[in-house]
Order: sequence, then structure tokens, then C-alpha cells
Amino acid sequence: MNYLIHAAALLAGCYIYYYLALRRETFFQLNRWLLLGGMVVCFLLPLITVPERLSLRAAEGPPTVGSFQIMETPGPREVVAFDISAAGIISRPENAPGPTEIVGGTVALPVPLADISPALGAQNHSTVAAAARRSTWYVAPDWKAVAQWVYLTGVLILVVRFIGQLVSVLRKGRGRPTVRDNDVTIVALDEDHAPFSFWNSVFLNPAGYDTKTYDRIIEHERVHIRQRHTVDLIVAELLIVVQWFNPFAWLYRRAVENNLEYLTDAEVLRRGDDPVGYQLSLLQVAVPHHARGLVTNYNQHFLEKRIKMMKAKRSANRAAWKYLALPGMLLCSMSSFNAVAQQSPASDSLEKVDPKADRPFGNLPPAPPPVPPAPPNAPAPPSPPHGPAPAPPAVPAPPPPAPPAPLSDRGTVERSWTARIKGDEVCFHLIETSGARNYHSDSQRCFDKSNLGALPRDGMGVFSLTREAGTITFRGIFEGDRGTGTFDFEPAAAFEEKLEQAGYGSYTNRELVHFFYSDITSGYLDYLEREDFNPDHDQLVQLAVFEINQKTLPQVLADLKASGYARPDLETIVQLRIFDIDALYVQALADAGYRDLDLQDVINAKIHDLTPEYISEIARLGFGDVDFEEIIAMAIHDVDADYVADLAEAGYTDVSAEEVIASRIHNVRPEYIRAMSKAGLTALTLEQAQSASIHGVDPGYVAELAELGFEKLSIDDVIAAKIHGVNAERAKEMQDLGLEINDIDDLSSYSIHDLTPDFVRGLRDMGYTDLSADDLIAARIHDISPAFVRGYADLGYGQIPFDVLQALRIHNVTPAFIEKHRREGDTLEDMIDYSIMRRSRR
Repeated sequence: MNYLIHAAALLAGCYIYYYLALRRETFFQLNRWLLLGGMVVCFLLPLITVPERLSLRAAEGPPTVGSFQIMETPGPREVVAFDISAAGIISRPENAPGPTEIVGGTVALPVPLADISPALGAQNHSTVAAAARRSTWYVAPDWKAVAQWVYLTGVLILVVRFIGQLVSVLRKGRGRPTVRDNDVTIVALDEDHAPFSFWNSVFLNPAGYDTKTYDRIIEHERVHIRQRHTVDLIVAELLIVVQWFNPFAWLYRRAVENNLEYLTDAEVLRRGDDPVGYQLSLLQVAVPHHARGLVTNYNQHFLEKRIKMMKAKRSANRAAWKYLALPGMLLCSMSSFNAVAQQSPASDSLEKVDPKADRPFGNLPPAPPPVPPAPPNAPAPPSPPHGPAPAPPAVPAPPPPAPPAPLSDRGTVERSWTARIKGDEVCFHLIETSGARNYHSDSQRCFDKSNLGALPRDGMGVFSLTREAGTITFRGIFEGDRGTGTFDFEPAAAFEEKLEQAGYGSYTNRELVHFFYSDITSGYLDYLEREDFNPDHDQLVQLAVFEINQKTLPQVLADLKASGYARPDLETIVQLRIFDIDALYVQALADAGYRDLDLQDVINAKIHDLTPEYISEIARLGFGDVDFEEIIAMAIHDVDADYVADLAEAGYTDVSAEEVIASRIHNVRPEYIRAMSKAGLTALTLEQAQSASIHGVDPGYVAELAELGFEKLSIDDVIAAKIHGVNAERAKEMQDLGLEINDIDDLSSYSIHDLTPDFVRGLRDMGYTDLSADDLIAARIHDISPAFVRGYADLGYGQIPFDVLQALRIHNVTPAFIEKHRREGDTLEDMIDYSIMRRSRR
């Protein structure tokens, strides 16, 4: 179960990062591989054991995997807590004779209970009730086993569901009329069902759509099939089977499905389909509801998002850094959460440790561990001498039991500090680490030297600082203006009670220490209430973390008021503090001409590093009248003097801010313009250069078209050819088929309609050898494929004239329709007339 929970946490992290940082990016193919890879990685990472030197956790002994309450019945009962380790070892008294073993659901101990009790007590095990003398012990209910059975039941239900979905899809393809179109099999349904594809088959009812919509559906599903999107959907469905209890797994599957639709839409439009017509076709096909799962499909609730994504501006290449952050986060999670490789005791004992290594002061001894308090009137222990500590005796005596740590800090908590005296202040670097909780806190704080008392200089000493939130006790030593040591924090009970009374609830020591650092007081809580801020539990912690206290908050409010802003909410105040926005920055924006900005605009300006210097630079470049949105966009896309000079060098001097931003986004640079000019495309407008760059037109492609005999093409013709997939390979295929290529429009038309050698040869093999190029294109448009023609041959029809084939397809007179409605003596023309008549009656 620990493995499943670990994988679930990683999956949740991947989804949250995708949702916040990547879902609006138009790198759909990259998103596809990231989502698919994320599912695999989340199940592989927890299996990796991390070397201790690379982990943030300390290696632990054999983990305890179960805790049982064991009782003897009948008669008087005694309950004893036993820990069972991963190695199957049960903690028991040292003097218990013979082995301890687990048989079925019982634990057999070959020793009387009365003999076990004293030894267990010595080992901090609890013993309750009177002793009894029997040897059969029963294990109390194991809730972990119950959870495992619940999980396996859920998996079984989801497996049955998965198999049911698979069988349902496969059954739809049985006994239905099919048409083979190159690598796609079209299955004709006779019920009203939204089109969908699975593996290499498209399922739809041809009678429900006009020709253009039908062709667009096939083209859309063809992209799904060629890119094997079914694989993604099956993997996502299996993810649900294994992680059914994880709500993020269901959200992750939806993200996979949605991104595949975005990717397919973008690919269809890239091939030259009319965006408006394509979107109208989607509206015609969309259905209110459909079951998500193993098939691609249409859903009107999701359609609005798809259309918005089609209209979205293409993501800039500089956004690609976001895709590097997620692998880094996953690697960091390995250091924090994965199992740590244990070192053998022998290797630990032979390790040489330099007491001066990695310490700010080489001559300072390491801080001593906490010791139990001395009894009253006991003499104080002598200060430890400088230099290395003496070696321990060969057989050390058992140490006395250490006092229990406070409940909130129980575990492997380490707190250390280094400090430097700066004038009247002592500035501390405070570090708190808890390996058991995978927690690390690193703070830089300065305190008034007079509030710390005498600092220890002649040896290890203790000094403290008390505020209303609690007390920090420092242990350590100073040499010169530097010091080092350990510390503890003890929250003040009265302050905790005040927090409870004010309705904030309870806080952990880790949170309360931030109240200490920021000197949050009871008076400040009263001030927040009087000013009607009413922060919730978490917002109060944020105020403390970002040092928005009784000293700083009134000043922030006064500065905002002086700048003409109404009092903002706490969330906005925290954002202003995070991004270090002050009255000077707001005034600088106003002086640069950007007045009447709301605070969110100011925050966006600071986030994107919109400085007065940058605004002045843009004004000197001739963009003094750009509005706020434009200058933010210029800052986001790194438009600077060097880039404007690049455009000027390429001949673009009188350009607008919008044109400069678009050029920057699409990487239009002087070297690209010069290379295109050498290839014969001179005097390009900036818009043409942008369009060429967007569609991947480069000098190599221009040269490829020239080799085909198309030398003096306009830039618009070249871009259109690129969009429609015209290339030397396609031209050679058409020439080998004997098709005419009079101009580049012929090649574009062949490519647009995906006229392939297999399609042409298939029709010729069926006897249609004299079809012109226009006829072949018409056959492709109406999907008159060899499989379509073969269906009529199976009914006894000979070679059908091509114009009749077109009429059959246009009026949806399929072989299945003929078998159902044909009467004795009916010709194909009769069946076409009958189909037209039936449609007119509807």
C-alpha cells in the first residue's frame, strides 16, 4: 500500500504541475509525451532505492510493517504490543527460550506469559491485566489487510469494466459493412451514435452527415489512428484500474483525452482545413454526453475548450523551460521520499570524519547532543575541552533513557544555527530538518543583540530570546563575530490559547516559529480583527511567513492609500510582499505613463520585470505610445533594443509594437531574411516573413520546389505548398502514376486530398484505368475506394460507371442499403432514386 500511495502522490504532483503550468501551452505533441511518460515514471520512481549521500533522509533500520495486539483466551487476558519488522522478526524478551513463529492467524510463543511480562516492561512494551499460562495467542483485526481487500475489490470491478468496454467496441465492428481506406477501416453503423475511432477503425453512421462533415470526421479520426492515440487511452484506462482510489488519476485521464483532441485539431488545421468550417462540423457532430474510456469521441461540453484552443496564440519557444522543471521535481522527490540504501555497520565504523570539515570555524567542536536535566543541587558538568573528543570505550555502558521530545517534534529533528554579529544585531541562519517528516526549514533572521543577553565566547553556552509567541533557546559558541550551535523553540502556552480564542485553531511548532520570527502578537490579532481583515488559519501563517506584522502592515496600507488605491484584500497584500512591490515602484510606473493601473496589473508588471529602465528603452526605440498590455507582452517576449536593431538591419524600420511582438514570437531574424532573399524570395513583408517562419518555410524548402521546376513562386504560393505537404517525394509519386503536374496547384490538390499511390493503383486494379486526375480527386473526396467498389461486386454487379459510383456514394446507397431494399429487377439507378425519395419524405 505504501508503494501505491507513493505513486498516487507523484501522479497528483504531475497532474497539478500540468494543470497549472502546461495545459494552456500549444505544444500538444510535447504534452502528449509528457503525460504518457508521467504515468510510467510515477510507477517506476518509487521502486528506486536512493544512495544515502544523495538523499535528504537518513537511512533507517528494518521498517516496522505491522503492529499486533495479542491476547490469550480464555480466562484472564493480558494484552501485549508486539512490533513485526519487515524481516518477520517479532520483538520479544531476550530470555524467551526457543524461536517465535507465526502460524496462520496466531502467534505462538514458547514461554509462559508471566515470564514474558517483566522483560517486556524493561523494553518499554506495555503489559495489562493479570498473567495467564497458555501458549496460544490470537492476532487482533488488521485494518491494513481490510484496506488491501477493499483496494483489490475496486481493482477487480475496474478490470471487469475495462474488459466490458473492450468487448463492446469489438462487438460493434462485427457484422457491419466496412470500407477500407488505405490504413483506415471505416465501419458503417446504422444507429445514431457519435463517431469514434479505436485502433485503426472509424465507427460512424454515414447517413447522419453531409459530404463535407463526413470527410472532416474521417480526416479527424485518421489523425487519431495514424498517431496511435488508442495506446494513450488504454494506458490511461489502466491507470484508473490501478489508482481508482486516487481522484487525481481520474483527472489525469481526462487531461490525456483532452490533449489528444487538441493535438488532433491542430494537426487537421495544419493540413489546411478551413478553421471555421471545421469548427462548424464539430458543432454538428457534438453530442450531449458520451462515455469516456477506450475510444476517441465527441462531446459538446468539451467543444468550447477545443475551439478556444484552436484560436489560442501559439506558445512561444521560451515557454519550453516549463517542460524541464517537472523532471527536476520528480528527481527531487526521489531524494525526499524514496527508500534510502543502508550502509553496513562495518563501513560506518571505518569511515574517517574530519571534525573541521564543512564547518564555518575549523577549531570549534561540534555541538553536543541534548542531555537529560541534572537532578537538583547536582554539580554542573565541566565544559568540554577544545579539540577532538576522546575515543569512546570499546564496550560502552548502556546510556540512560533520554527524556521524551515534545509531541509535535517527536522523531529525528535536527536544529542548528550559524550566526554573524553585524553592529547592534546578530544575524542567524537557522536550519531545522526532520527526516521522519521530510521537512526542511532554512531561515535568515536578525535580532537585536541587546535582547540576546551575554553571548558565550569561552566555551559552549546557552542564551535565549523570548517573544510573545514563544522562546528560542540557543546552545553554542561565538569566536570573534561568528558563532555556531543548536537551538530549540518552545511556544508560549498563553499565545496558543489566544490563537484558539480568536478562532484560528491550533498550529504546529513549525508554524508557530514563524509567528516568533515575525513577532506576531496578541495586539496584532486584535488589530486584524478591528480592521476587519479576518484572515483564516492559513492566511495568518502567510502573514507570518512574509513578515506582514503590526509594524509593516499599516505602512503597506498607508503607501497604497497615498498611491490612490483602496484597501486590498490580504491575498493581494501577500502578493505585493512576495514580489517586493512598494510605493516607489508604483510611482515609477505612473511616471512612465502607466497610471490608473489596478494592483493586479502592477503585480503582473513586477512578475515580468517591467522596470522603468525597460520602459524608457522601449520609448527610445519609437514605441512611446504602447498601451500596458503591449508593453507587458514586449517584456514577456524579450523585445529589446538589440532585437529592434535586428529588424532594422533586415529592412523593417517602421513597425508597430504588435508586429515586433509577433516577429519575436516567431523568431524572425536578419539571418533568416537574408537566407530567404538568397533563395529568391526578396522584399518580404514582415507579415509574410512571420507566416513563412510559422509554417517552417526555409531556404532548403524553396530550393526543393525549384528543383521540381517551380522557381518563380510567390511567398504565398510557397507557404501554401508547405501547408499542403507538397514536396519532392510526393511529386515523384504522382509522376510515377502518370498524373499531370502542370503547376504547383496540381501538386497541392493531390496532397490536400491525400491522393496516394495505393489508392490510385487500387482503383486501376478494379478496372478504372482511364480516370483523369480530377476523377481521382473526386473519388478521394467521396471516398470511392477499392473496398467500396468491391462491395457492389459481391452483390453481382459488374463494373459500375464512375459517375454512377459517385451518385451511389453521394446518396448513401451502400451495399447494405441495396440488400435491404432491393426488389426484383431494380437497377442501381432505381436504388439511387429510391434513396432520394426516402430522404425527401423525412
